[in-house]
Amino acid sequence: MIDLPSHLHGVADLQKICTVKVIGIPKESMCRPAFVKKHEHLKLSSVGNGIRTYTAGRIRFQDIMSKPLKSCLTRATNTNKQIAS
Repeated sequence: MIDLPSHLHGVADLQKICTVKVIGIPKESMCRPAFVKKHEHLKLSSVGNGIRTYTAGRIRFQDIMSKPLKSCLTRATNTNKQIAS
């Protein structure tokens, strides 16, 4: 979940001007971003009750030794539904 600063709430075409980039994850995590320099574009996924919901799609993670761990892949799949509203 991404909480947007209040000055961005009124932007009509937010998905056209904003991107998402993972800049850090907890030190105790066994995962790290697979493509640190890659930005993901937002996509408007739903509108209702005055709330716009966006998705950044799937952000991939890998373990520190660059071999995919099941825990990282499972965690990435479970957090696949990261949204901003």
